[in-house]
Amino acid sequence: MKKINTLKILVLLFASFLVLNLNSVNNLIAESQIENPIDFSSSSIQIESDQDFIDLDFPGSGTESDPYVIENYQIVGDGINSGIEISNTTKHFLIKNCTIKYGLNGMFIEDVAPGTAQILENNITKNGKMGIWIESTIEAHIAKNEFIENFITGIRLENCSGCTIEENICKDHTGDGILFANSEALLITKNIFIDNVNYGIKSWVSSENTICYNYIADQKDFGVYLDGKSDNNSVHHNDFCDNFLRGDRISQGCSLGENNIWYDTELSEGNYWNDYIGKGEYSIAGEEHCCDPFPLGEVVSGLVPEESEETSFLSITGLLILLGLVSIAVYRKRM
Repeated sequence: MKKINTLKILVLLFASFLVLNLNSVNNLIAESQIENPIDFSSSSIQIESDQDFIDLDFPGSGTESDPYVIENYQIVGDGINSGIEISNTTKHFLIKNCTIKYGLNGMFIEDVAPGTAQILENNITKNGKMGIWIESTIEAHIAKNEFIENFITGIRLENCSGCTIEENICKDHTGDGILFANSEALLITKNIFIDNVNYGIKSWVSSENTICYNYIADQKDFGVYLDGKSDNNSVHHNDFCDNFLRGDRISQGCSLGENNIWYDTELSEGNYWNDYIGKGEYSIAGEEHCCDPFPLGEVVSGLVPEESEETSFLSITGLLILLGLVSIAVYRKRM
């Protein structure tokens, strides 16, 4: 009996040790999300002219090689204003490594000069509408950001052209992962769209856009939805996994416009669909006879989310505790 009690104590001590270490891991993860964060006391940064970059003392000169830099800020919004609002500027600017939450939108960018906006490596979460809303802007670059649990949509573009949206994560929105409206010549590539309530990617009255090499999984509705006035879009080399979870699945993609192509015309390669039965074409919902004629047999984006270090740690912890309890049970039987 004493041996059994000793084993119980050892298991409990070991479990306590693991829990304490898990807290340390969580703290390290939280600290690593933002390097050298600035505690910004205001609930919003608002820039309405080039002069505001100077007045607010942001580093840089506003040239392409030396943009104004808004970096390492932590902004807790008031739910009324967006965390960062920039409009009517002509200078180059970079927003990098900021954490923004609880604003009306995480960021709102409107009517800035072509090719001047760079939005990189930010964490934008739990805002009241959009993670980022970009309007009337040409050639913005949005890359390596995390948009998570914003109330409506992760990324919204309206009246935009030539923008590049790449290597972002859009997850857990009650609307869409990304919505673009009245926009053209967008490149949406190497992003992860998962667990959004509506669509992973939604096109509204938008044409001549390219959607490729994205990982699109577990939306409640279509992974990609092209509305009736979205024409001549190209959708290829994406991974579609377990989208359209409402009722009986028709297809993971929907195309209501004209001349939307669901494969790479040069390579004659389409998309990966995890519900593809392995024969013939893959049917796309919406437009009559629309299909992916060259569905792929394996994932292609290279973006399948890996198990996080924290999740792995929890799994190992649980397994070790379980093994300890099993050892106790076996020991009891032998006694």
